[in-house]
Amino acid sequence: MNLESCVLEAKNYRKSEQGYPLWIDFANAEDLGTFMQNFLADKRISVEHYCNEDSMPRFENLYSDFRMEEFAFICNLSGFLKILGSQKTAEVLSTLLSIGSKKIILTVQCGADFRITDPRLKQKCQVFSVEGTPQRLLEVYFVPASEYLPCGTKAYDGIHRLGDFFENSDDYVAYILTSKRKKDFPKAKINIWELNNAYEVLCRRIPQTANISMDKGSIEQWEYALGLLKENTSWEPVIDSVFGSHKSLEDNLHNFTSMDDNKAWLYYIGLRLFDSKNICLKYVVSKISSAQEIVRGIFRSIFDFDINDYRYWDFYEARLKLLKLMKTEQAEFSDFCDIVRAKDGNVLPYLTNISQQEKELFFEYMDRKGFPLSKKELRVVLSHVYPELSDYLIDFDFRNELLNNYFTAYKYQKLTNRVQPDFMKMVEEQAKERDYNSLLPSRSSLLEKLNLENASLYFMDAMGVEYLGFIQQECNKKKLMADIKVCRAELPSLTLYNKDFVEFFKNHEIEAKNIKGIDEIKHDGALNYSYEKTKLPIHLIQELTIIEETLSKIQSELKSRRVDRCFMIADHGATRLAVVAQKDYDYSINEFEVVADVSHGGRVCKYSEDVANLGETTCVDTVDGKFCVVAGYKRFKGGRKPTVEVHGGATLEEVVVPIIEICLKRTDVEIWIESAEVTVGFGINAKIKIASKTVLKNVFIEINGLKYPALESSGRNFNFDVPKNIKAGEYDVKVFENGNLLKSDLKCKIKKKMAQERELL
Repeated sequence: MNLESCVLEAKNYRKSEQGYPLWIDFANAEDLGTFMQNFLADKRISVEHYCNEDSMPRFENLYSDFRMEEFAFICNLSGFLKILGSQKTAEVLSTLLSIGSKKIILTVQCGADFRITDPRLKQKCQVFSVEGTPQRLLEVYFVPASEYLPCGTKAYDGIHRLGDFFENSDDYVAYILTSKRKKDFPKAKINIWELNNAYEVLCRRIPQTANISMDKGSIEQWEYALGLLKENTSWEPVIDSVFGSHKSLEDNLHNFTSMDDNKAWLYYIGLRLFDSKNICLKYVVSKISSAQEIVRGIFRSIFDFDINDYRYWDFYEARLKLLKLMKTEQAEFSDFCDIVRAKDGNVLPYLTNISQQEKELFFEYMDRKGFPLSKKELRVVLSHVYPELSDYLIDFDFRNELLNNYFTAYKYQKLTNRVQPDFMKMVEEQAKERDYNSLLPSRSSLLEKLNLENASLYFMDAMGVEYLGFIQQECNKKKLMADIKVCRAELPSLTLYNKDFVEFFKNHEIEAKNIKGIDEIKHDGALNYSYEKTKLPIHLIQELTIIEETLSKIQSELKSRRVDRCFMIADHGATRLAVVAQKDYDYSINEFEVVADVSHGGRVCKYSEDVANLGETTCVDTVDGKFCVVAGYKRFKGGRKPTVEVHGGATLEEVVVPIIEICLKRTDVEIWIESAEVTVGFGINAKIKIASKTVLKNVFIEINGLKYPALESSGRNFNFDVPKNIKAGEYDVKVFENGNLLKSDLKCKIKKKMAQERELL
């Protein structure tokens, strides 16, 4: 039936003597309103009048009045029927229709929930269904408190207003301030939502909130968030205002532990809402359930990945960035190290160089009996986890096989805290041969050749040549050029007899800057490095730090243009292995019994003929008289035992010293590759060809971490052998002069000539 026909039928019913109700069901509330415009003078009974505050209708009272009242329209019933469900709808309508009373019952979309099946009732009652556009499914929000309402929202005060909303409102959503819950209406035919707490309010106001489960915060925490968000329609402005940017939340890890509980929780929520670009942080947040787990989750996340997993080092680097922001978390670093100690196998890849605890654990692990890694394998791991130690192991080219082999072996053994028999044999041979006398010039002979114009001097007390590979790497990082000359100190290898260069510079009006940190560590066991307290060579950590900090000072001085060059010159070196070789201070088989006065950890004594005749000692004349010094790893019995390292003797690590001239990296260098594509194969003498605008000396290239010296050179043109067994592909070629990196972005494509191509030649 259409609306016009329905109006006509209703008017006829109104005039008739019909004694039973008429039920009219509309497709939508708008048509119901239009219908009622035709009956403005007639009485209306609103079902809401049968409700107590915030309660459903008392239908028994409605039934009673339904019998007694004169003609009236029954209005605002539909909403209550919809929320009560089909069964209650059938019960209410069946009861009303069975009462002998002249009434018109008006509903919206209730016809599908009740059909008259009683034949007697069908004869007595009339039912009209008005055609029209079906009304949109309505949504109802139950809200227990006004502060949970969306800003600017008009709410119905109590569930008793539901009928009025359903039939008289133009809205499709109703917010009802009520104590009722969704569970109270299990059979409802309308959508019921709840805003019973701050979390549900936020989910409604900001849908992205639903991406986080409610259990990720307490009631109080969600209330805190609701107070912050206020009129916002997204989380971004709030997160940005508190943490700077929702796109870089990881930057706030540096002060995470100083945040109060609410701010820390908000930070956690931000991480869950906005994926971090850091793959480690993103992974950790996906696994944890509270803000309190963030820090420990980051620390321990590395254990979830197998070292052989192709993703391992990418994840490691991402985690490393986070740890750098949390370097003050000393308790967590200690806890992490305890976990690592409990693990079997190669644990080095788990560690970083961020904390002192981890750095010391490197040495602890490498000191374990049966250390499994070769120097090459160790360097590969260290290049990721402790680059400074990896750089320490880099070989410096002395252009002498003895020195190259000696110091390569020395550094590895210092790091792993043990002396190998083959190396001990080399030491004992040099204790007798003392080849350094012929191999190396004296320091004084080199001083006159130095350019001291606009120069400064750093007196590096006890810095031997073992650090030269590290120094070259640091200079490359800091865009410095190091010209390194290697010479020998005077015996005994003590500062007293090796300070002539200080006076030499002073005569040229250059005062030395004394860097004594390395010497103090070796002599005094500063910072608990004493061998009596720890047998581990953890003092190397601080030694490398002192050198790096000195190079930073040099860099600053050169950049200031106050000087053009800085010199790092050492008086002498020192030996760690002479201490390690003593078998934990059991000197019974490693000491020389002498009558003369002994000093400097047993490395030096006053001259006597008996001592002079010992095979592993050498005698020298000084301004203070004659001395005998130990040239191997034994000691003269008597003097104070060494604590960390010792010097005064004549081993290579004590005697060989550097003179390092450092300048800012050259800006006039232009280098290019002339063989951008090289074909290799059987019978092909392939070369990589490099050219330079300026004259260069001592040039080598590096491909895949391996160095290749120039085969021939005109100073500007250089040829290099193509590495054997190299695979076809494009490679980065680095160019060095005297160990200084000049160019790092040259490309060379290697092609392989196939067998068929060779047959055609």
